[in-house]
Amino acid sequence: MEPTTAALGFAGMLGGNLLGGILGNKAAKRAAEKNAALMREVIMGYRQESAQNQLFYREARRMYGERTDAVLADLGRAEAEMRGSSREAQRGVAARGTQTQASVTQNMTSRGLTGSTIAANAQRGIASDTSRGIAGVQQQEGSLLAGLNQNRAGVRAGLMRDQAELGLREQQSQYQIARDRLGFMGGIKYQAEPNALAPMLGTIAGAGGLALGNYFGGGGGGGGMPGATPFPQRLGGY
Repeated sequence: MEPTTAALGFAGMLGGNLLGGILGNKAAKRAAEKNAALMREVIMGYRQESAQNQLFYREARRMYGERTDAVLADLGRAEAEMRGSSREAQRGVAARGTQTQASVTQNMTSRGLTGSTIAANAQRGIASDTSRGIAGVQQQEGSLLAGLNQNRAGVRAGLMRDQAELGLREQQSQYQIARDRLGFMGGIKYQAEPNALAPMLGTIAGAGGLALGNYFGGGGGGGGMPGATPFPQRLGGY
C-alpha cells in the first residue's frame, strides 16, 4: 500500500471519529437538558407541596385556636354569671338578717326588753347567722371559681399541647416532603442516548479511505481499477 493510500485511510478514520464525537456530545447535551428540566420540575413541585402543607397546618392551628377561644369565652360567661349569682345571694342573706334584726328589736321593744341582755344576745345571734350565711355563699363562690380557673387552665394547656403537636407534625411532614423530593432528584440519571451511527463512522470512513487509495493508487494488493492512472501520475499530470 502506498503512503497516499494510508493517509487517505487515516484521514477517513479521523473524520469518522470526529463526527462520532460531535454526535455523542450532542446526545450528552440533550441528556443534560433533560436532567435540568426534571430538576426544575422537582424543585417547583417541592415548593408547591411544601406551601400546601404549611397552609394545611396553619389552618389547623387557626381552627384549634378558634375552638379554644370559644371554650374560654363560655368559661368567662359562666364565671360572670356565677359571680352575679353570688352577689345576689349575699345581698339576700344580708337583707334577711336585717329583717330578722328589725323583727326581734320590735318584739323586744313590745315586751319592754329593749337594752336587755336578752335583746343583745338575740341581735348578736342574728348578726352571727347573717355573717355565716354570707361566708357560706362566698366560700361556695370561691370553690366554683377555683373549678372554673382549673378548667380554663386545662383548656389553655390543651391548646398549647395541640399547637406543639401540630408544629411537630408539620416539621415531620416538611422533612418527609423534602426527603422524597431529594430521593427523586437522586434517581435522575439520564445518560447520553447511544447513537448507533457514531461507532460505525470511523470504520466506514477508514474503509472508504482505503478503497479510494486503492482505486487511485493501484497499491496494496497490486490491484486497482483496470486502466486507472496511478494517483501520483494524475497529480503530476495536472
